[in-house]
Amino acid sequence: MTAQETQLQVDLAKLPTPERAYYANTAICRREGRLASFAFGQFQVGRRDAVQSAMGIDIPERSIPAIASTFSEGFRRSLGLLMADYGRMSPFPIDSEQPKSVIYPAHMARIAISELECAIDFYTVDNLGPFAQEPPSVVAVMRIRCFAPVVNYFVRACDDVAKGEQ
Repeated sequence: MTAQETQLQVDLAKLPTPERAYYANTAICRREGRLASFAFGQFQVGRRDAVQSAMGIDIPERSIPAIASTFSEGFRRSLGLLMADYGRMSPFPIDSEQPKSVIYPAHMARIAISELECAIDFYTVDNLGPFAQEPPSVVAVMRIRCFAPVVNYFVRACDDVAKGEQ
């Protein structure tokens, strides 16, 4: 059996904002088979050694180069300037208790950054596969609200996965 390849061009600026939102102050990426599994976490109040909850986003690794290609040089410069104010993200503690979590699939991401807050919007492609009755459509999945260090981690992780390094 051969896989059917689907190509879809989408204007990210015209996609709706996801209705679901989650605040994260740390993140981690793991490669699991052909997926890049991102966990966006919330530290317990007053602690940086334990995550109380996490939102998972699984992205097929073949979707990551397209996501990374949306990170223009201007965007990267602006993110670098924001990072000068924030410093490094506190790492996601992998040895802490298993946090409460939910995982969603995604195929696309759109990022907005500012001095006040940042957002990573995730989208999935619906109506794919051999049983699809209609053309593929894009569905909003989740908005990760965060600050620049989490966005910076996501951008670097996407770059690494796109290069085959993660």
